[in-house]
Parts: sequence; C-alpha cells; structure tokens
Amino acid sequence: MSPLPPVTTDDIVGAFGLAGVVFLPRVLRIPRRAAETTASRPDFSERTSAFLSGVGLPSDYVFIARAGEGPSGDDPGEDKVHLGPWTDDDFDFDLPEACRSWPVLGQFRTAFAAVNPADDRVYEVWFDGDGTPVPIHRDVESLARSLIELQKFCEQREEDEDLAPEELRRRIGVFDDLPFGAAETEWTRMLEEIEDGIF
Repeated sequence: MSPLPPVTTDDIVGAFGLAGVVFLPRVLRIPRRAAETTASRPDFSERTSAFLSGVGLPSDYVFIARAGEGPSGDDPGEDKVHLGPWTDDDFDFDLPEACRSWPVLGQFRTAFAAVNPADDRVYEVWFDGDGTPVPIHRDVESLARSLIELQKFCEQREEDEDLAPEELRRRIGVFDDLPFGAAETEWTRMLEEIEDGIF
C-alpha cells in the first residue's frame, strides 16, 4: 500500500462539517478499582491518543464517535469508556476477557468499534453477534480515512448512479485491506446495502 498524506482535522471537517468531528481526551485516565492493575486496564497508546485528541474522529449517522457517555446516556460516573461495561447490560453475548478493557471509539449502526491498545487496530463487536471482536482497521487514522472515503463516495454516487459500489472497496483497499477482509464486517454490510440501493 502506497503512503498517503496524514489525515487532518481539515479533511474531516471538509467531509462532515464542524459538527462532524469529535475529539477524545489525549490522556485517558479512568479511576481503577483497588483490585485492578494498570496492566489490566490499558489506556490508548501514545500514537492513538495523539490522533484522537489532535485530529479527531468523524461522527455522523454511519459512525457515532464516543463523546463521554454510554450508549443510552448512562451515569457519567460509570465506566463507559471500556468495551466490557458498554456490552454488559444491553447485549446477550460473552465478551472475551482479553478485550473487556479496550477503549470504545464509538459505534456503527450495528456494531461497537473499539481499539486494542496492544496493536492499535480497530475492532468491531456486532450487537447481534457472539461477542467475537473482528479487526476492521489497521489504526484509528485508517478508520477516519475510510469514513471520509465513504462520505465522498456517497456524494459522488448521488451525481453518478453508475458509480459501482466496488469502487468504494477499491478506494479503501488502497490504504487498508481490513475493512473488507472478513466475510462479514460492518463495511461488507454497508457495501451490500449500497449495492441493493438501501444505504
């Protein structure tokens, strides 16, 4: 994959407007219970933290970036930053223990998106799945770039109905092969909806 210029806040604002960019805290420090160790509750890596606080994430109807509270406006005092607490109350699947402490970035229409601090990859966990995390982006910058490409593609398709959905896969594949790497991901689901004319 060829190197591309870094994603900037201007790129996100250009695609989604001022209201469509969300910044997350540079240093994610969550109060820890006495029984938990720092190793069991990792924060964002420095690289991921710098991107989320300095560039931000797109946020719209396709992907809602987390902005400090749980999925249904839960008490801000509760830990709704990590994946485990987000899934405990409302979903009927067993989340693997190893990923319960991954920070949540936000949610797609049918899946949570969380980052694994060990490798900086973005994973999805489907609301109606079995709790298995699936890698969908090599890092948070790729997530942002893919959402920008999706926005541009949708705008272009409004002008040119003959623009093939496979073009979106090609554009994203230039910099990241994970979004369409598995048989079923949020991205393959969106591509099918575009092909069916219901996206």
